[in-house]
Amino acid sequence: MQSCLAGGTRQRISRKNLANFNVSIPTEINEQKQIGFFFKQLDTLIALHKRKLEKLKQLKNSYYKICLYKQKRQDL
Repeated sequence: MQSCLAGGTRQRISRKNLANFNVSIPTEINEQKQIGFFFKQLDTLIALHKRKLEKLKQLKNSYYKICLYKQKRQDL
């Protein structure tokens, strides 16, 4: 793969080199279903982590606001 790359900072593969790649495609339906199930689980896991991250960001912002509010009250 590395020998097929061209370019300096932005590496790319030419159409000619891409046409020479052999790609294995599963022919058995059971294997295709297992691969699909794996990616579905991965998508679900990513979505869960994104929601968790968003909730943690909201929590962090709430803590900042509480700390700033307490700081302002102490300054008065």
